[in-house]
Amino acid sequence: MYQRLMDSLLVMNRRGSPDWPPLRPLLFLLRLLVFLLALSCCFAAAASAAPGSEPDLVLVRMPTGAEAPSARPDDSPFAVRYVDGCQIVRIGSADPTGRSTLLSRDFLSARDPAVSFDGRHILFAGKRKAGDPWQVWRMEADGSNPVQLTRGQADAVSPLYIGSLFHLNDAAPTPQIAYVGIEKGASAAVAPQVALYTCNLDGSSSRRITFNIDPSFDPDVLPNGRLVFSSWRPDASRLGTRGELGLMAVNMDGTDLMLFAGETGRALHMTTARVAPTGERVYYVESRTSAPLGGGDLAFVSRRRPLHSRRLLASEVGGFFHSPCPMPDGRLLASYRSGKDDVFALWEIDPETGGRLRALYSEPMRHCVDAQVLAPRPEVRGRSSIVGFRFPDTGVFYCLNVYISEHFAMKEMVPGSIKEVRIVEAMARTEEDLRDGAIAPRRVLGVAPVEPDGSFHVRVPAETPLAFQLLDEQGMAVAGQLSWTWVMPGESRLCIGCHEDRERVPPNRLAQAILKPEVPMTPPPEARRSVDYVRQVAPILRERCAACHGPEGAAPALTGGDSDFDALLGPGSPYLVPGSARQSLLLRPLLRARGAGDGADGHHGPSRLTEGEWRTLVEWIDLGAFYDSRQGGGR
Repeated sequence: MYQRLMDSLLVMNRRGSPDWPPLRPLLFLLRLLVFLLALSCCFAAAASAAPGSEPDLVLVRMPTGAEAPSARPDDSPFAVRYVDGCQIVRIGSADPTGRSTLLSRDFLSARDPAVSFDGRHILFAGKRKAGDPWQVWRMEADGSNPVQLTRGQADAVSPLYIGSLFHLNDAAPTPQIAYVGIEKGASAAVAPQVALYTCNLDGSSSRRITFNIDPSFDPDVLPNGRLVFSSWRPDASRLGTRGELGLMAVNMDGTDLMLFAGETGRALHMTTARVAPTGERVYYVESRTSAPLGGGDLAFVSRRRPLHSRRLLASEVGGFFHSPCPMPDGRLLASYRSGKDDVFALWEIDPETGGRLRALYSEPMRHCVDAQVLAPRPEVRGRSSIVGFRFPDTGVFYCLNVYISEHFAMKEMVPGSIKEVRIVEAMARTEEDLRDGAIAPRRVLGVAPVEPDGSFHVRVPAETPLAFQLLDEQGMAVAGQLSWTWVMPGESRLCIGCHEDRERVPPNRLAQAILKPEVPMTPPPEARRSVDYVRQVAPILRERCAACHGPEGAAPALTGGDSDFDALLGPGSPYLVPGSARQSLLLRPLLRARGAGDGADGHHGPSRLTEGEWRTLVEWIDLGAFYDSRQGGGR
């Protein structure tokens, strides 16, 4: 542009037009201006390439000795990390061994820094004095002007800038932040819920978006606006057995929950996922135990194929990595300590080999974790939402074909053999349940038909942890979910099949269930059916079984007493498999009697079960064989 202007001026000057005075002084000034601009650009380029121009970092200093050992996995996001004495500091990326600047002045403890997209503000979790709950705060990049955003008696931690949310009647999209909060139980005995929440930038319009009964924590945001976070996934081989911490993904309005990464075939805990600002990687830490402060091996997956691209980047015997920090230029930082008696220090990691290149920052008697880049970055994509519009209290689930499945139990099922789907709701666990490792109490919302083509279509309560069990012609569960899902108000969720390949494209056909109205599975809470030994099963045993299976009768003893329950579910008992009536020996003679009529195996006359009694026994076992559903899984 400058060259074209000068050429035009030269042409006009050479013409010697009487309307134009000589322009040589003006040309000289313009050339000088162009030279100075070019020179400034060269200095700017040189400055950007210089080590001193690299963005600063913010990180957390945590005093050693303050960390508390984890009493149970549910405590790890809070009791271990959120202790007094944590500080947020700013360091230079080019010379991180130099002087640090304390940003969290006037706070008893502060951690979880999250930098805004423009690089000018920092969200963090903080508390100013002992006894205060952790709350979400915002400050300037230099630590000035701290403003409290959330206000409540419960803790609010792990804040995160995310995209904007837009509803159809909004004048404009609203920028959002996400955070981890604790929802108190209905009573002192009920365990609190650790879940993700979102709100506006000023802390208003807070709303819970995850409804798993297990904790949801360590969120980060993907470029497409979805949140990826850590949550417990039960062991698929046994009901009630804690499996692994996997990575889940959900929209910022709580819709479309899906597994992001975690089906590794091994018991690995995935935590502290961090999305690289460039490239396709999502880094995270994986471990086999819930050690204090977390930490373990360093790994990553691709955003394009997170379920099938896991790569172990760095693993050292006795060493622990923590809180990866991907840099804008493709480099990788992470905290590391060589052993449990050492402190976490910030290191630069080779993103290709996983080797530790150089130590960047450490302090004696303090862990240095949760490093974040203090620089502008591209804003993630926003989301539109219909949550809460047409149906404020319910949502819809529909499944195309339950026979599209990778579940081992479904391999032998031919089309038409699955007759119904049972909808199960998780109830709140007590503190005692968590201490004993008991499964969550559950109750039945209802049973809906499965069409001959394997499809079903149900309306269910919103914001409620739900699971599905596929039933055969005897009403027994063939396969089912051990983890929990939900719908948001007004959401319509599509499932391709039952534990199907997550990368499979659904068949292009019209499912039979979609042609029919959805089956309502929305009874009021007082009408939802729970089944336990004390109230439903023991009376059946006393009336139908005790005559032949009494103290002196055939094994097993089925008199309806507490000792019978202990014997049926005791170690080594072959009679009951909690979660699977089909595999429980207790029901096999009764099942043969149902198929052969009176007289089979002696189960006839008064001992023959009614349909209602049969359903009660089957549901009791399929739901986990609870002693008292109002008090949890144990007795």
